[in-house]
Amino acid sequence: MKRYLIPILAILVLASGLLVGCSKNTATYHNSTYGYYIDYPSDWTPSQLSGDEMALKPPDSPAGLVISRLHKLPAGESISEYSSAYLKYLSQEHDDFQLVSLRQLSDLDYQLDYERGDTRYRDYIMLRDGWVYMITCLCSQPALVNHNYTFHQIYFSFRFTPTSHTNKETEATDESPTLEEWGALNRWLSECYGLPPVKNTEQLQSAAFLVSSLWFEEADKAVKKLEQHAIPWERTSPFFYLFNYYILHDIQLRNASRPIEFMAIDHLVVQSVKDLHDAADELVLMKELGEPLNVFPTEEDAMKWFREFDKDYQRLLEEAVNRSGD
Repeated sequence: MKRYLIPILAILVLASGLLVGCSKNTATYHNSTYGYYIDYPSDWTPSQLSGDEMALKPPDSPAGLVISRLHKLPAGESISEYSSAYLKYLSQEHDDFQLVSLRQLSDLDYQLDYERGDTRYRDYIMLRDGWVYMITCLCSQPALVNHNYTFHQIYFSFRFTPTSHTNKETEATDESPTLEEWGALNRWLSECYGLPPVKNTEQLQSAAFLVSSLWFEEADKAVKKLEQHAIPWERTSPFFYLFNYYILHDIQLRNASRPIEFMAIDHLVVQSVKDLHDAADELVLMKELGEPLNVFPTEEDAMKWFREFDKDYQRLLEEAVNRSGD
């Protein structure tokens, strides 16, 4: 098991057509040994641990991440089998290991979330050109909501060419996805949505629009469910802030420019819509039972609370507004 040893360190907004990407205040790290690049917030501090590993740490926060190249995937072993074996290894190695979820982000990537004591961990397990790479993120449980999107953005930016696909001014041809990535995407589109194959970024964005429209219809059903029961969804917790997360993921999906990015964000959109329906069902049941609902006096009060609750979300939304005007 030595190979597993790594450092464990709204609808109105939709109509605006905003674009969300990595922060404009980013820096780029290049691993000259293995040739990969990642973008990260410019106020985070990078450090080289070894030729195989580098770390990133935000300022004044007990959080961070480690990027590692592990090894060549053995012949006959899939990334799915590898991820399951890695999960088994962690559960046997650490008595305090608590699984949160193991999710398939694409044919090439998995996301493993787990807890050890008061620390929350997330591993992005990635297969690139036959090699296994891993981004291990960690933070305290309360801090996850503030770092969640940054972790995702760093994962999305992982690449082997200097130019980031999250830069709006960069043409898609500056960084061409591999045939392996396109193949994984087309299997995803066919199996999940019955859509025809796509071959370039323009076709990918058309597919993203169709998929976004499908999930918008599902999200709208949750909204209508609350409206039918006279529940003000725009200011009732937890629905209104779950809807904000859905909006953010939907905008990111429409702005996806690479197959891996599309599949990972599509998974987040699906989960967001599921969360909306679960919250709507719970609120309807609470009202039927006569239990009090957490309703803010106005939408402005609700949004003020949400901005304090998740400052990272507000930053990303502001960047989206700025980018929409570029």
